[in-house]
Parts: sequence; structure tokens; C-alpha cells
Amino acid sequence: MEIIIAVFWMLLGFGALYFGAEWLVEGAVSIAKHLRISKVVAGVILVAFGTSAPELFVNVIAAIRSQSSFALSNVSGSNLANLLIGFGICAILVQLPVRVDQFRTDLALFAFAPFIVFIIMTFMGATLPVWTLFIFFSAFSLYLLQTRSRLREGLDDDDDDGDVLPFANSLFWFVVGCGLLYLGGESTVRQAITIGNYYGISEAILGLTVVALGTSIPDITASIVAARAGENEIATGNLLGSNIFNVLFVLPMTLLFSGIAGVGFLDASEVGVVASYGFVALFSGGFFAWVSRREELSRPLGIGLIITYFVYVIYRIILTL
Repeated sequence: MEIIIAVFWMLLGFGALYFGAEWLVEGAVSIAKHLRISKVVAGVILVAFGTSAPELFVNVIAAIRSQSSFALSNVSGSNLANLLIGFGICAILVQLPVRVDQFRTDLALFAFAPFIVFIIMTFMGATLPVWTLFIFFSAFSLYLLQTRSRLREGLDDDDDDGDVLPFANSLFWFVVGCGLLYLGGESTVRQAITIGNYYGISEAILGLTVVALGTSIPDITASIVAARAGENEIATGNLLGSNIFNVLFVLPMTLLFSGIAGVGFLDASEVGVVASYGFVALFSGGFFAWVSRREELSRPLGIGLIITYFVYVIYRIILTL
């Protein structure tokens, strides 16, 4: 009976994710039109921040509980899921175009930020000191300032806007969409853990696979919905912005609350934690190199990205055995 109830709530969670993504994207597009800001900025700021809330909440709680490895793995695992699963599915569905002239700064930070984390942890003895939060917050502030300069980018090229929701309605559906994405992601993760525990799957493996992927479900779902609706800038900007947000805001917030809890660093000594950021940097750099030359994600590439994700997960599971 417990499993039947868990499956029921998981299905409800998936429904919340779908409708939450629909309303979030619709609200974000409408808000962008009202404020006369580009869809690129709407993707990398509005949608990305909204869909990355689960990672932030999970990591703050983990920091307060001194669960360093869990918090660090959540960020690296979520970023890999966004890159390999999110972009992979979008590529299969629509052969997603990625214009480098629109996303040059985002792509650079998308690849460079996890590399910096990897270097710091490597040279600091598998730890991330609390003082590094100033580096991340500074980089994040500069990114926001740079994004501000792109507020009107590409507006002259937009087609006729057609019917636009009133601003109050747009804001309402955006907030409702964020809320449903959070509740849907939370329900999906909790019930998956319940099912996993019922069948005797270890919490370490569940955390590695389910929690990281689960907190990325809102990001991935929102981008899939946006891509299918032809909102390619929002689909791309959301996944890029989410990964940047995870490293440059979620990680320093984790460090901040870790410091408040009396711990001056995040411990990355557990097997595979530091290496995972190396993988994120490697795959993100390869992604940047690909789109710089092709400016499109083909279906074969999408399939390759998804296969790479599952190969990586299997590799990490083998390391923990």
C-alpha cells in the first residue's frame, strides 16, 4: 500500500512539474514583453532563478546540517543533469539552435565557473573554504551587471507579439509556475526515495542519482516546454543560467550558511566529489566548443549527451561500491 501511495504522489508531482513549467514559461515570456527585455535575459535570469530554487533550498538545509559532500554533489550533479539530460532532450525534440552571439558570456561562465571550483578544491586539500564565497558572489555580481547591458538585445528582431497577458496575470502565473515546479520536484524526489528505500537501495546512491536529478527536474522541464513552444532563447538561457546560478550563487550561499553553522569550509573529501566538478568543467567546456562551431544541437548529439550522463552515473555508482 505504501508503494502505491508513493507512486500516486510521484505522478501528481510529475503533473505539477508539467503545468508549473507551462505557466512559468508563459508568464516569463509575457513579463519580458511587458518590460521590453529580451528573451535571452528572461531565460538566464527570470526562468533560471525560478527553476533553481530547489537546489538553493536543498543546499541551505544541507549546510545547516553540515552535510558538505551532499551539498557539493547536489550542485555538480544538477549541473550535469541540466547539461546532459536537459540539452540532450531539447536537442532530440527540436534540434535546438544556440546563438553564440546571444550567449557568449553565459557560455563562458557556464564552462569556466565549475573549473574554478575544481581548481580551488584540488589545491585546498579537497575542501572549499568559506572565504571563497566572496569570489563567487563578486563574479555573480559582475555577471548580473553584464546581463543588465543586454536587457534590450534583439528586441528589434522579435516578431509580432500577438496577445499578451496583462502584467499582473503574467506575474501571477510566473509565481504559481515557480511554486508548482518546487512542489512537483519535492514530491518526485521524496517519493522516489521512499520507493528506493522500500527496495533496499542505499541512500548514498539515491542521493547521487535521485536528489541531484530531482532538483534539476524543474530546470529541465521548463526548457523542454519552452523548446517545444519555439521559445529557443528561453530554453537555452534557462539551462545556462541555472548552471551559472548553481555555482555562483547556490554554492556561496551554502558556504555562508555553513559558516553560520560554525564550519569554515565545505568538505569534499568523499570519493568522487572533487572529480565530479572536473567532469562538469570538462563536459561544459566541450559543449561550449561544440556550439561555438555549430550553433545547433543536433539529434545525434542529444542522444550522445544522454548516454554520457548514464555512463557517468554508472561510473560514480561503481566508485561508491
